[in-house]
Amino acid sequence: LLMQSAVLTCTGSREAIIENYRSVRSLTDKRIEVLTRTCLVIVEGEELKAAYYTKEEMKITGKICSIQYAER
Repeated sequence: LLMQSAVLTCTGSREAIIENYRSVRSLTDKRIEVLTRTCLVIVEGEELKAAYYTKEEMKITGKICSIQYAER
């Protein structure tokens, strides 16, 4: 991948996979913040959880209402 950029794949509004992330900044059932090399990815919704996470990727499930990209 180009400069190891983060890759975000969404399947409807119930599932998102983030690849090439650095760390999880915060995790609640309403908001998950994931730090990448270039930005902060903010996922908001209801009943959110990290279904799994490895060194390379993480899967977020729940009712996803919004995904935002913010400066680090």
